[in-house]
Formats: sequence, C-alpha cells, structure tokens
Amino acid sequence: MALKSTIVLDDQLAQSDPQRLVWFRDRLRASVRDHEHQIIVLTCRPLDYLQPEEMPVPPCGRLETEDCKLAVVDLERLTSSA
Repeated sequence: MALKSTIVLDDQLAQSDPQRLVWFRDRLRASVRDHEHQIIVLTCRPLDYLQPEEMPVPPCGRLETEDCKLAVVDLERLTSSA
C-alpha cells in the first residue's frame, strides 16, 4: 500500500494532562482513518497514545490489529531479545 504521507512525532505531549492526551490520541486516529496516512510516534510513554490492551504482550515485542490500522513495536523488547 502506498502511503499518502507520514507524520513522525517524538513525545510532543510529554507534559500534557490526561484529558489533552485522550483528545490528541483521538485526533491522531481520526486523521489516519479520514486521510489514510501513517503516523509514527516515538515515545517512552506508550500508554499516552495506546489503550492498555493495545500494548504488546511478552515475549512478543509487536502487536498489530486485525485490520492492520495499528501496529505497535516495543523496540526495547525487540532489541534486548536479539
């Protein structure tokens, strides 16, 4: 699938309150759904962007939804197991 665009974020909301994080997460997902682009978030605080059930389960360092709309990669887990 060809991507129309890619947005990369590097913990833009590290100092935000929980309500703002929920609002931002919802806007990111709506943007992907409505405009069919990819957003990559690099973060040390994944639960600011994900629901708890979207976190990869050990020992796997990756989770992908059935519809392929969300992929989560835990780089620390993947690189430390190699």
